[in-house]
Formats: sequence, structure tokens, C-alpha cells
Amino acid sequence: MREDYEELVARVAASVEEVEETERRAHAAHATALDKIHSPNLPEPSRGLGAALRDRLAALERLREAGRWVEMAGRFAELEHAVEEALERARGDLRLSAGLLDRRGELRGRLEAYRAKAARLGLAEDERLTVLYGEAREVLWTAPCDLRRATTVLAEYQRAIRACESETGTRR
Repeated sequence: MREDYEELVARVAASVEEVEETERRAHAAHATALDKIHSPNLPEPSRGLGAALRDRLAALERLREAGRWVEMAGRFAELEHAVEEALERARGDLRLSAGLLDRRGELRGRLEAYRAKAARLGLAEDERLTVLYGEAREVLWTAPCDLRRATTVLAEYQRAIRACESETGTRR
């Protein structure tokens, strides 16, 4: 511990910075999701994990100055474990919020892919498909976006394209 102290502290300090940055990103994604997604039921991301870890890291320095190496080694191991847990928790918070935004992006992409398929099949002027496309586009490009409704309308649009495709296939 004495020999590698500076290197160990630098490594943990970098991990604490990563926790703080991930917390900031999780809060930004959470705020964006609340603005852009209807009723996301997202829990509030963790707050202050990085600051608490930074305080614990500073306490280690006081133990080093007092020459309490054995106690410091035990607390250092606990701190490393706490940093890993905090980082995983912050990453999980970020994944939750970003996942909703990613889902909206995925649905938007699928809608445009189905629209291109309808055009390839010569169905771009089909009235029912035009109405369904418009409804899906409205839901997906209006904030806050209702992801459940968007998924339902997109599935309806897809089924309608398949039905039209089957009808034109049987007429040939």
C-alpha cells in the first residue's frame, strides 16, 4: 500500500470522476426523457454518489498522514468496492433514460423503413396507409411521445402494408 499509494489513489480518483460524469449524463438523459417521452415512469437517477466517494477518498489521505496503513488498506478496499457499485448504479440509471429515447429513435427508423417498403410496392398513394403513416408520424414526432401508442400504431401500419402486399400478390 505504501509503495503504490499514489498510483492506487490516482486510479480510484479517476473512477470517482467517471461516477460523477456518468451521474451528470444520467440526469441529463432523465430530464430529456421526461420532456420527450409521455409517462415514462422513470425513477430519479442517483445523486451525489461521486461526491460521497470523493469525501471517502479524502479521508484516506488523513489516515495515510497519521500513518494508519493497516486501517487505510481496509478502507481503501471498501472504497474500491463502493466505487464499482456506484459506477454500475449510475450506468444503470443512464441506460434506463437513454433506453426510452433510443426506443423512440428505433420506432422512427422503422416507420420510415415501412414507408419506403410501401413506396417500393407502389402503395404510396394508398389512402389507409397514408392515414396510418400520418398517425404514426404524429405520435412519434410530438413531444411528449407516447411510446405505447406509437408501437401500436406502427404495428397497425406494418400489418396494413402486409395486407396490401398480399392483396396485390394474389391479383397478379
